[in-house]
Amino acid sequence: MNENIGKTIKGLAKVVLVFGIIISVIYGFYMAATLNNWGIKPALVMICGVVGSIVGAIFIYAFGEFMDLMKAMEESLAIISSRFEDAPPALSELETKNVPVFDYDSEKEAEE
Repeated sequence: MNENIGKTIKGLAKVVLVFGIIISVIYGFYMAATLNNWGIKPALVMICGVVGSIVGAIFIYAFGEFMDLMKAMEESLAIISSRFEDAPPALSELETKNVPVFDYDSEKEAEE
């Protein structure tokens, strides 16, 4: 889909922040103009809108950062796993291929 989704999500967080602040300030002024009163309600709308936009943008940005870190981990694990391609197979792989595997516990029980 998108090769750099983390960067896209972080850009979306910035857009959400800017639009949230602009819309909350405009709506606060609109409330003040329609009520003909610069009371507490328009101020609360502006303050809560700005704070809500900041908090929302922080969470969205953190998710984008998380995606970047996950991609970096995936790339690191791909490098590590490529180094172990010639390594002997793991025990679970041998058991699925019906290769006899020495089991210390069963040998110990057979002796008793």
